[in-house]
Amino acid sequence: MKHLLFFLTALLFISFSAFAQSNYQPGYYISLKGDTVRGSVDYREWSTNPESINFKGAGNNAATQRLLPASVRSICIKNIDYYQSYSGNVSADVLGNTNGRDTSFTTKSIFLKSIINGDKLNLYEYRDADKTRYFVAANGQEITELIYRSYQLNDQSIDERTYRKQLSIIAANNNKLNSEVNNHIQRTEYNADALTRLVKEINTNNISLSANINTGRKSAYFFAGTGVNIIMFRTDGGVTTAGAPNKTSVLPVITGGLNVYPNPHTRQLALRVETGVGIGRYSAAYTSKVSPYNDAVFNFTEVNFFLAPQILYNVYNQNNFKFFIGAGLQASLINYTNKAFRNADGSPSTLSYQPFGLFIKTATASLFKAGILIRNKIELNAGYLTESDICKDPYYRITATGVQIGINYHFE
Repeated sequence: MKHLLFFLTALLFISFSAFAQSNYQPGYYISLKGDTVRGSVDYREWSTNPESINFKGAGNNAATQRLLPASVRSICIKNIDYYQSYSGNVSADVLGNTNGRDTSFTTKSIFLKSIINGDKLNLYEYRDADKTRYFVAANGQEITELIYRSYQLNDQSIDERTYRKQLSIIAANNNKLNSEVNNHIQRTEYNADALTRLVKEINTNNISLSANINTGRKSAYFFAGTGVNIIMFRTDGGVTTAGAPNKTSVLPVITGGLNVYPNPHTRQLALRVETGVGIGRYSAAYTSKVSPYNDAVFNFTEVNFFLAPQILYNVYNQNNFKFFIGAGLQASLINYTNKAFRNADGSPSTLSYQPFGLFIKTATASLFKAGILIRNKIELNAGYLTESDICKDPYYRITATGVQIGINYHFE
């Protein structure tokens, strides 16, 4: 339980840091007068559309400007995103409203995220704490919201898909409302993927579609690697009194897994699931300090199959070089081989029972990790695993802490 609490605490802390951290990327904004101002845009891990965006002009000493929807026409983060300013009506109903149909609107200035542009129709997204809305601009006309309502009325669930009628009118105005397009409109759901496919059908010049500035960076990819598994075995209890020493094992580990970036453009935050197999060996020969004072041998090898969910945060985050820190939880399934607890001459130990039947076969430890990623391909990392039990028996008490130093290749 303590390891789970640690992991959840680390998750909250690193997530908060990711959302709070500045991340300036090349970009520009277009002023209300139509001028293009180039510089750097602070692109965050936004879960909703930003209410304001920080901008720095060209030059090392440029001051930070706080750009609002009412103060600019648009903002571009190069090769990442484009935000269009909009002032007008925004639906105020909540999806699944239990109080019946709600047609209320609020009037405000907001940033719309551009999803796709075309010769006839542009599609935008606006996400706030209440819901996700989609807007369109047809043939250079004003931006309007595509309306979708979901509510309860007389114990019935009603989905009001006004956006399909709106899109039918736009298609008809552009001479695109044939039977095939109409069928697609009537089946189109209210989400970015479905609406994007439909907008592509309505637009004539698909070559000009920007899908918008999205470079197609994947949000998930696999990695594999190898490294050194360093385990510090610590004895305690009666076996320590008898003379069994602490030992350190240095043996190989093989790893692989999946990285998922919540925002593939910034890559500030990564969720990792890592699995692998590592080997550790305890091997001690000592003279017993208690009766009968004979020479003893205590050996075992552990084969550790592990699964480790982690959250990683890029403290330094550039395209060709990243420095990250992270934390996670490692759950292990352990198999013990090459077991021996006997006298050095090969005769059995005179103790009343052997330790190996008492060894723990599953273990959980907290994991701390740091490393660098070079050119999004080669990762060098080091991890520390907190203490976990191998045997809890009062006489044969043994614990282990671990350090892993590794190299991974990212299949991007």
